[in-house]
Amino acid sequence: MKNLFERFYKKDQSRSRVSEGSGLAIAKSIVDLQSGDIRAEYEDGIVRFIISLPIEAEK
Repeated sequence: MKNLFERFYKKDQSRSRVSEGSGLAIAKSIVDLQSGDIRAEYEDGIVRFIISLPIEAEK
């Protein structure tokens, strides 16, 4: 599932649309800019997206 975050990734060509696949790539870019982590977990037919972002401590 690592390809899932690539721009314009298509799992099933028969369901493809022109803009499909760019949303997760954009989300990954934003999370990366914030030094965070984004991943997908697949279990029992359900895909779960987990996003972790660092929290800056108050000064």
